[in-house]
Amino acid sequence: MDKQLLYYITRNTGPLTSPELVPCFKKFVTNLEDEIVHLSDDSREVQLKELSDATVLLSNEEIGQVVKDLQDPSDNSVRLIALYKYRYCGDQLYQKACQLEEKIRSFESSIQRRYFQATPLDNVELKNWHDYLDFIEKQDDFDWALKLYERCLISCANYPEFWIRYVDFMEAMGGRELAMFALERATKVFSKNVPEIHLFTARYMEQIGDPNGARTSFPPINTDRDSCFIQYVINRANMEKRLGNRAAACEIYKRAIDVAAKEQKLQCIPMLYAGYYRLRHMVCNLCCSLNTLFHNCWFSGFF
Repeated sequence: MDKQLLYYITRNTGPLTSPELVPCFKKFVTNLEDEIVHLSDDSREVQLKELSDATVLLSNEEIGQVVKDLQDPSDNSVRLIALYKYRYCGDQLYQKACQLEEKIRSFESSIQRRYFQATPLDNVELKNWHDYLDFIEKQDDFDWALKLYERCLISCANYPEFWIRYVDFMEAMGGRELAMFALERATKVFSKNVPEIHLFTARYMEQIGDPNGARTSFPPINTDRDSCFIQYVINRANMEKRLGNRAAACEIYKRAIDVAAKEQKLQCIPMLYAGYYRLRHMVCNLCCSLNTLFHNCWFSGFF
């Protein structure tokens, strides 16, 4: 028996649609059949009754036992049953591999752009990438998923949702270094002007216990739009509150109120005051009455 061939087959039973592996598997089974000593007719009839058990799909541990039985020269009857089980498992893996390949071809045929370009992708292709990634993640093959994510990010580099998804997957799989590298590429190159990816990075750094990294990763303040400005202040203050820096959280609101007053953002200041006193009441345990809030807003000229 060619033990090297046996090792090769048992370690590569996944991609049985490979042009190289299918003939190799068939050759191995044929050679093994020729090697096993032919049984007598009576004994063969008994064996044929037992071979019905060979048409049950086996677990990985059971396949390992089958391989051991194939290498046991002491009992040809055991080897014969093991051979039929091995061949049946190979056939089943081949059918599953064919179905897998068909599904992959469907995803691949829907990919119209395989290169980076600034022009937006259509919704159909974006959905195809999400569905493709969903499918590959379920295959429990980290290297396969990693390669597909990297391919996806060539075409979808301008879409923060794919960078965020990539980081979440890598973190869940224990690939923190890969997650950090992806965030560096996203925030410094491909999506550096997108606040969403910077905010996600800050939250990610906070979750992994890096407060300084969270602060430096926070998106730059945007005072052009009132809604973005207010949301920025709320997010930043809440982060400091979660990190236990109560005074810093209150100070963020105070500085934001000063900026809003200087730039005459009259619609922002009442909301900022409300957030500031709510934070003081919740976090600093100070009883700030509504009269104080209205007093400050009144003398600031916002009512």
